[in-house]
Amino acid sequence: MKAGYTFTLVQGTRLPEFAKRMFVYNNRIFDRYDRPVASLAVLADEHKMWKPSSYGFSVLGCRHTLEFPVAKLTDYEKKVLMSCWSRIMLLDELRRHIF
Repeated sequence: MKAGYTFTLVQGTRLPEFAKRMFVYNNRIFDRYDRPVASLAVLADEHKMWKPSSYGFSVLGCRHTLEFPVAKLTDYEKKVLMSCWSRIMLLDELRRHIF
């Protein structure tokens, strides 16, 4: 099995086309490098109920779908978020909880 890539997209505002963008970026990375891609969404918006986690379509019996894990910052306590000394540390912590 080939080594893969991890793609992380951080989104700060609610965006209707976000899940489609995750789908497109995942496919572009796969197409460019011919390697499996694990996509992770980090949502930093204030809308607690907005958690897109998949995108796909079906045409003439063919289905193409991407399901991806989501880390929603509003799900974490503020003191936990504030204790992370940098954005990189925060992303590492989120990846540990999701994967």
